[in-house]
Amino acid sequence: MGLADHVAESSPFQKWIAENGADLEFDDGGNPKRMRIDTVLSLKKADSFENARRVAQEAIDAWRHSGNDVVRFSKTTMVWRTPGSGKDSHRVGAIADW
Repeated sequence: MGLADHVAESSPFQKWIAENGADLEFDDGGNPKRMRIDTVLSLKKADSFENARRVAQEAIDAWRHSGNDVVRFSKTTMVWRTPGSGKDSHRVGAIADW
């Protein structure tokens, strides 16, 4: 099952995916499993990089406005690049301010 099975091409989430260069993977049951974002993000508000918490909240909002179940999406692992060429990951709902 792909992204097209969850959101229409012109949905808020599809637009968010395109704007953020994100890739969403699904498990065998068709539930969102892993969302990879190729942008450098930071959990620190003082950094000059985009804030991972804000990005996660925007993803949840776009997912909700596309008519999808937020509870399932909040359990999705979000993976991103960190300052200094590392990687970090957390569940979307755990880092979003919602």
